[in-house]
Amino acid sequence: MELLTSDAVLIAADEKADSYKFYDDSDKLDERLKVIAMSDLSDYGEVNFVSDQTLAPGMMFGKHPYLPNTYVDLTSFEDNIFKYTQLKTREIAVLLGAKRISFTVKVLETKKSEKNLHIEGNAKGAKANLDLRKEEETKLKSKYTKTFTFTGQTDADSYLRAKKLAKESGIESVEDIEELLMYHNPELANKELSREVNIEISKEFNSRLDIAATVDYLKIFSVKADYEEKFKIYNEYIYEAKFEW
Repeated sequence: MELLTSDAVLIAADEKADSYKFYDDSDKLDERLKVIAMSDLSDYGEVNFVSDQTLAPGMMFGKHPYLPNTYVDLTSFEDNIFKYTQLKTREIAVLLGAKRISFTVKVLETKKSEKNLHIEGNAKGAKANLDLRKEEETKLKSKYTKTFTFTGQTDADSYLRAKKLAKESGIESVEDIEELLMYHNPELANKELSREVNIEISKEFNSRLDIAATVDYLKIFSVKADYEEKFKIYNEYIYEAKFEW
């Protein structure tokens, strides 16, 4: 089995995956974008391609920021990573005895991608970005703003399970998760009572969009319309989690 380490992947028709390097502008494709022929997917048998759709030429994937050998469909990348991050941080906090957990999303900026900047002037573009930011924040908050309450029970075994879960989930190196575990070590006499955690996801997603968008230089690849829509607007946002013990 081949090892797949690229940040973004394009699934292409067999003949185009083999011949695209001979076309003009092929050198403009980001080197972090891996083009894989549909018939060669079996060569990457240990890689998990996460999508609600059946794999087909024209689909694009971004590398999961936490899970190894996992690539997520760019049309659902944000949703998938938001849900994954919320679930795993909540499970860890519950094992550590949290009594109240709340999540929300804040959109810091909404901007047009570089390939679309020529479409609108600065003034009109600025207003559009503000309106889009408000719209995007409303949409994200309606989906991801949640609050949970628990009894707050925990013990030494639960702490060990929390550490194991953080490692298996790939988020143990996230600074706030590291501190969460550190300040709730059962051997500590003085434990943390509350914490606000900001988890940055948009940079991971936007970097993969930047890579994938370079496929536009080669018109031989027919990507789906929903991918083109993703390339138009980039959001900068943070995922906020608040914990109380």
